[in-house]
Amino acid sequence: MMHCTPEQRRALATLASSSEQLTILSARIVELPERKEYESAKQDIIESRNEAARNRAEQRQEKQDLERMRQDVAKLAERKKADVKALSAEIDREKRRELKYDLAAAETRLEELQSRLQHMEHTHNLFHEPVEVEEHEDLSEASEKLARAESALRADITAAEARVASAREQLPQEILEAYDAQEREHGVGAAPLHGRTCQGCFMELDTASMKMVRHTTINEIPRCPECGVFLLVDAT
Repeated sequence: MMHCTPEQRRALATLASSSEQLTILSARIVELPERKEYESAKQDIIESRNEAARNRAEQRQEKQDLERMRQDVAKLAERKKADVKALSAEIDREKRRELKYDLAAAETRLEELQSRLQHMEHTHNLFHEPVEVEEHEDLSEASEKLARAESALRADITAAEARVASAREQLPQEILEAYDAQEREHGVGAAPLHGRTCQGCFMELDTASMKMVRHTTINEIPRCPECGVFLLVDAT
């Protein structure tokens, strides 16, 4: 039992309820649905940009492959041209045979590479349009909604903090020290008594404890025999 005036009891009730509200509000500001929407919109843009970057890298690689293929085709075309020119001037039978063999091989390979090049160019032009990341307004809208929601909650948090500070100023050091110690240990320093049940530990008080509570004077405040928190008998 501790000395506590009716005014101090009301301040203690305000301190307990405002502290609980402050805890709830602080948790809510972290778990705002608007924050999840904002993070989702931001993640969508990040993924779009990453996909665009991958597409650009793939396009660069394909362009390099196309350029190498064009160079190979050009070299084979030059080789074919050189073989044709050499054949027109060569009269040695063995050398002509070798030139014809090389020309046939060059023509076969050239036809194959030209076909592959045509397919690569068609595929590249068909499936690779210029990569652009369209900046939608989703992120901006989500950011504005989050800012409004946070602003409203911060106003409530500021008001709750003011009530906590005001209530603490009205309480003597002895009560504050006991309250803070119980809050550190149990997460709550004062709690209502609903019927026979302490709302701090949710244990039912026995008959002797209830008799003690009922005989508490107006200038005293009882404590729960189970968890030690201040019992706000007249707080419902």
